[in-house]
Amino acid sequence: MDILRNLILNKYPDYDFDRYHFKSGDIVRTLDGAVICVRESALEYVDAFPIVRSMRIREKVWQRVPYTDLPYYKKGEFVSLSIKPTTSVK
Repeated sequence: MDILRNLILNKYPDYDFDRYHFKSGDIVRTLDGAVICVRESALEYVDAFPIVRSMRIREKVWQRVPYTDLPYYKKGEFVSLSIKPTTSVK
C-alpha cells in the first residue's frame, strides 16, 4: 500500500487521501450550483452527467468535472442528493 501511495504522491503531491471520492451513481451539487450524476471517479476529476446546469457546466453531455469544483467531504460524511422525477413533458 505504501508503494501505491508514494507513486500517487510523486505525480500529485497535493493529493488528499482523506477526501471522499465519489462512486458511480452519486448525485452531487457542485460549488457553482450544478447537480451532477457521477459515472466514475479518477484521481483529479469525476466523469459525470449534469442533471441541472450551471454557468460552468452548460452542455448536457458526459464531461469531466475536476475535484476543485466539487465540495470537500471527508470519508464517511457524504450523503447523495435525492432528485424528484420529472412529471412534465418537455
